[in-house]
Amino acid sequence: MKFWLYDMQGDKRYLDKTSFMTPLYNEGEQNDYFEGAIIDDTSVVDPVFKFSREKYWKRCNYIFCQDTNRYYYVQDVTMSRGYVLVKCHVDVLMTFRNALKNKVVIAARNESKYNVFLNDDKFKSYAPPKQICYEFFPQSERVFSMSNVQYILAIAGSNSNIEEEEEE
Repeated sequence: MKFWLYDMQGDKRYLDKTSFMTPLYNEGEQNDYFEGAIIDDTSVVDPVFKFSREKYWKRCNYIFCQDTNRYYYVQDVTMSRGYVLVKCHVDVLMTFRNALKNKVVIAARNESKYNVFLNDDKFKSYAPPKQICYEFFPQSERVFSMSNVQYILAIAGSNSNIEEEEEE
């Protein structure tokens, strides 16, 4: 199996990490890739690869495997019987970056804009208190003196609690 080793210094949340990847070349060889094998009975998402060289593993934190056509984060490097065992985890953003770039989506949230029509528990809105005074009975319909009588109607909170109580 062919592998390309990298020192990747970018944020894991970036989609395309090519500008943050420094390739580690196979010195003394004519090719720029490394030969390795996959351990039997391993996952494609969390594979364990076996390499015969140990030179670059202090700096290597990112791998591309040509056979699986996936990019992987290096999780752990161990030595076993003269081989280097590398535990990895797939980077789905980098692996499927072209497919993700071509998707048409509704973005519920990004760093500067919000869609208020989509339900979003992280979007905070503030409604300032509003006081409105209405006269219950017009002056002409009063039967008794209302000089010392006051009615106060206070409404606070949202109706989300009411909906939850009805569902239960």
